[in-house]
Amino acid sequence: VIIDTTDWSVKKIKMPSKPHYVAPSPDGKEVWVVVEGKDRESNYPGALVFAIGSFEQIAQIKMPLIGQGVIEGHHGNFSQDGKYFFILNRGPGSKLEGTEVAVFDAATKKLVKRTDTVSTGIGHTYNTPDGRYAVVTNYGNNWVSVIDNTQGFKVVKDLAVGKGRMGHIAFTPDSRYGYLSNAGDGNLHKLDMKTLTV
Repeated sequence: VIIDTTDWSVKKIKMPSKPHYVAPSPDGKEVWVVVEGKDRESNYPGALVFAIGSFEQIAQIKMPLIGQGVIEGHHGNFSQDGKYFFILNRGPGSKLEGTEVAVFDAATKKLVKRTDTVSTGIGHTYNTPDGRYAVVTNYGNNWVSVIDNTQGFKVVKDLAVGKGRMGHIAFTPDSRYGYLSNAGDGNLHKLDMKTLTV
């Protein structure tokens, strides 16, 4: 649903499956809509890309889904410089077992990296303000995975944090520390982004 804030008129665009997350590009030219998907063949998890203004669809992005026993496209977000877009396969609410992170080139809409995490039911990638790291949080276990965006989006550390599933992370402006919420143990955990330790 698109609302024009000049006259409050409403435009609706039919999605092929449940739209889960909307992310405008940093340059303000596109909006990427992550869809959950229904199957692996014709209605797959990924993203639809629309031109802001006309809202014409300009691309459809498909997740690789390699070795994934369950499927559900979850959140997506841009890297700090706007050059890349991350999409995560979480798995449905009854089976939070997805582990795939897919990174796409925002300009070409092509897949540039696909990786797995120790985290399960992954939902979010949070980029540090300096753009170096993306921390993957989840709904399935108490692990977080740290991706180094400067090393080809490689997972460089998997960390067990507290007890219960990890929720969200927020960083200090200098990217020195991250603060992780844990929905299982009710604690806030501090992550040292230099040593990648809790």
